[in-house]
Amino acid sequence: MCGSCVSNVARLVLYVLVLALVLPALLGSILLAAPEVLPLRASTPTPFLSTQALDPWVVHTAGHFQIQPPSGWIVWVNLTTSGGVIDVLLRGQPDQGQGPVGGVIAVTHEARANLGSARSILQEGIDGLSAFSAFRIVEPVHDTTVNGHAAAGVVVMYEPSTYDVYEILIGPEWYSFWALEGIVFSWDVPGISPSVNESMATFEVLPAPPRSALAAASDWFLLGGLIATGAAGSVFGFLILRSTRPRRP
Repeated sequence: MCGSCVSNVARLVLYVLVLALVLPALLGSILLAAPEVLPLRASTPTPFLSTQALDPWVVHTAGHFQIQPPSGWIVWVNLTTSGGVIDVLLRGQPDQGQGPVGGVIAVTHEARANLGSARSILQEGIDGLSAFSAFRIVEPVHDTTVNGHAAAGVVVMYEPSTYDVYEILIGPEWYSFWALEGIVFSWDVPGISPSVNESMATFEVLPAPPRSALAAASDWFLLGGLIATGAAGSVFGFLILRSTRPRRP
């Protein structure tokens, strides 16, 4: 696959997959990456009725979103990788599934001046994943909403025996979109995918803080200064023009 032909979104999706497959080794060495320590703090989220056990809310350090991990899952925040920064990485315990990982949920974001549609961004990730062997779409691309935000999702499978729930959510208040990816091995789908789906459904974009009155006032002062400067420049130009005109005898 041509590396230069893969978008940033698709490249990060591919790296999340690789990270999921080698995660046990990565988690065995804390020196390989340096995620920030994240305090778990209570919040007043949108009411969510869960049939699966979920842990307390994780609020990202930037304050842009929150998510509830499945019960007992390991939480990593701001994990720096060669493919980009993973905002939140949730990893299941090995004994929660038949495989060595027990499921992975990754949350990443990208800021864009023109966000476009969730479907168009989702297609970038699908294009990247389609390079894997035995790639197939299990559930077709569909429009949805996640806690009031427009989103698009798809479910795909590919080798090695990977079941991938992939969603793109648009957050215009932060001029960003978020990619949510839940990865489990196919043999763990019956036992782990319900927890993955419910955890991803709790994802919530937090409100952007309102602009302060001082910031708004400073904009008016700046605008007033520009108008005054422009007016002064016009008067100054008029005076120069007048002074350079030849006087009548």
